[in-house]
Amino acid sequence: MAALVDNQVQAGRRPAARPAPGAGAGVQTGTGRGRVAKRQAIMQAAQTVFGREGYTHAGIEAIAAAAGVSSRTIYNHFQSKQQLFTAVIIESSTQVADALIRLIDHHLTGVTTPGALQPALVALGCQWAGPQAEFTDHFAIVGHLYAEAAHLPPDLLQAWSTAGPQRAEQHLAHHLRRLAGTGLLHLHQPPASASRAGRGEPDDGAAQATQHLLLLTVAAVATRTYHGAIPLTGQQTTALVTAGVRAFLDGHRPR
Repeated sequence: MAALVDNQVQAGRRPAARPAPGAGAGVQTGTGRGRVAKRQAIMQAAQTVFGREGYTHAGIEAIAAAAGVSSRTIYNHFQSKQQLFTAVIIESSTQVADALIRLIDHHLTGVTTPGALQPALVALGCQWAGPQAEFTDHFAIVGHLYAEAAHLPPDLLQAWSTAGPQRAEQHLAHHLRRLAGTGLLHLHQPPASASRAGRGEPDDGAAQATQHLLLLTVAAVATRTYHGAIPLTGQQTTALVTAGVRAFLDGHRPR
């Protein structure tokens, strides 16, 4: 499911970068500010290099050169390449998830009538599946993650999923659950094999409905565009998303 959520997003404005864990945010001394700035320069350089070369092929020396620091300086901030990569992907995934959460809230919070539901879902799907220019390096890294997943530590993949895709999924599920509570949607009880109760999510069908909606809209656009390589026109995207939303609503209309 992470591939559906953390694949494409249209963001009007990139949120300010959050300090990585242990970055020393709030330190007021000159030395402290310099250390924070240097760490952030390393993070930004690493995001570019990892996006270009992937985790496996990216070297600390290349990241150090891009950041204008020595390899020793990087190891003063991060114990290993894996720790640096984890910090980078968590920070950028958090930013993307924040952007998606804002989109979800913007389009779905005010929906209270059946007539407003389809247009709101179409608008959300079109923006979600739109260009992701504000997060180019992040999505380049995600592309490498898919290609290298079999060779990456499971805890690294889980850290990425938890910070980004799962947060966006859960937020969308929260809205679908609310819409079902007002009688605008019907949630199907998922089979035991598909239950997400082990992830701390209510086993009421909202997570399954979230998958259905994203598969029929965002994933459909991603497939048609070869994950953004061959973009669609706005009219084509709207038509594809509208068809997906209609199919979703046909399957989730109130009984």
